[in-house]
Amino acid sequence: MKKVLGVMILRPVDIACVALLLTIIFSCTTRYVTTSEYGDSNATSRVLIATTSTDFKDSVIEKVSRTLAGDDIYVKVIDLKTVDHEESENFDAIMLVSTLRYGYIDGNVSAYLSKSNTEEKSKIIVLTTSGDPDWKAENLEVDAISSASRSNNISPIANQVVEKISLKCKILPVNQ
Repeated sequence: MKKVLGVMILRPVDIACVALLLTIIFSCTTRYVTTSEYGDSNATSRVLIATTSTDFKDSVIEKVSRTLAGDDIYVKVIDLKTVDHEESENFDAIMLVSTLRYGYIDGNVSAYLSKSNTEEKSKIIVLTTSGDPDWKAENLEVDAISSASRSNNISPIANQVVEKISLKCKILPVNQ
């Protein structure tokens, strides 16, 4: 930056630095998840998936949702920040999906779990993504899966999720 007649003037290199900084800041924020529904809302089993959005999570959720809808299970996908607006008794299984940050699960997941009673916890599956594939969810009192966000993990993780949800819905999946 230089000052001309008392006014700060940005040089092209200053503008590029500011643009790069803003790009980094905004690319690190989580994208909002648009509510979507799969399958017949009158299906015998109903699943709620509350998630944050990344390319990896979106791919897993898409595969899980399409597989379950093919098994006559209704799936509603919402943004994790809005999970408290849903009535848990309307669902046979609830999956909470978030990123592990600094060794801790998302605050929305922690808050939801802490307010859930034993019956509600029996419906919940937590999927955490992390750069550390060895991280294990401890003391959550719910079913949990953890995975590194790698594209070769999409199908195996989606299959694990479908299996856990199917057990909670007491349905054996046919379309894996």
